[in-house]
Amino acid sequence: MEQPLLADVAEHLEDGSNATFLCELHVLGTSMADWQRVLDVVTDRTDWSVEYSEDGRAKDIPEQAELIFERRQKVSALLRIVPEALSIHAHFFCTDAVEFDVSARHVNTQSRLDELLGFARIVGRAVNRQVLVTGERGPVRPFLIYDPGPDDWARH
Repeated sequence: MEQPLLADVAEHLEDGSNATFLCELHVLGTSMADWQRVLDVVTDRTDWSVEYSEDGRAKDIPEQAELIFERRQKVSALLRIVPEALSIHAHFFCTDAVEFDVSARHVNTQSRLDELLGFARIVGRAVNRQVLVTGERGPVRPFLIYDPGPDDWARH
């Protein structure tokens, strides 16, 4: 399928009663090595703004994903990535799933959807795994799936 259009997915990005509704990206069945590949590809992008914080305080981004997960036992860790206009977040909940979220209300134009899906494509290629795009209902109900093998999107 061609790059998805906002008109095709807009209903999945809305929850009228929830102003903080999130759009999530999930890569399942991952390992610490996958998290490291994602961290490397994100921090290597000089054209993106990338910030790391612990308990809301800015810190240098650890070079090793393992260190973030060790710190995560004691602090709330956040990696904030801004490829262009969207603020995409990783919270490092677990090693067996790479997860990102973005405020769904900010995915309100085709260019912002393209930005989000471009980010998902980069993550999927980095770990050579499918990326599930969901509302905040989690990975059990994706509305889009990116497959890096054929470099293609599927509506679900």
